[in-house]
Amino acid sequence: MNPPVAGKNVKIAAFKGMIDSTNVEESKLLFDEVIAKNPTSLFLIFDFSGLEYLNSRAIGCLVECFEAVQKGGGGIILASPVPNVRDVISVVGIDKFLTMYPTVQEAILALRGAPGAAAPIAVPAASPQPAVQTAPATAEQPVPPAAVVAPPSDAPPPRIILE
Repeated sequence: MNPPVAGKNVKIAAFKGMIDSTNVEESKLLFDEVIAKNPTSLFLIFDFSGLEYLNSRAIGCLVECFEAVQKGGGGIILASPVPNVRDVISVVGIDKFLTMYPTVQEAILALRGAPGAAAPIAVPAASPQPAVQTAPATAEQPVPPAAVVAPPSDAPPPRIILE
């Protein structure tokens, strides 16, 4: 489905599963192709309702896609990001230039400039975390980095569906 929006070429991409170093290049190639075929006024709505995980390479891909569509007068809008994905987007700071909406429909209404469209999702500033004290690492039990979160290894690859 490509919703009609006057003067804008809108495509919706629904993500399922994870985007990480095992599949980000495939995703990037797909979006490079879509961008090449739609060089002007392309607005990509990324439906993140089914996206469970994305890593730094996926963030880099997202930024590269944004820069490419912006050159042609377009943009990227994120819709329905799950809380952990929204947190990652906020922590790395791309929420400063990528707008998020609670649903794909709200994103479409916002692109149309429809009265009564929902406001973008506001990501609250991260609250300071209390200092964590750990015992010194030993040869038997190294202390893992606290900020590293790995996806489950048995998770299926994402299905990216351009509607």
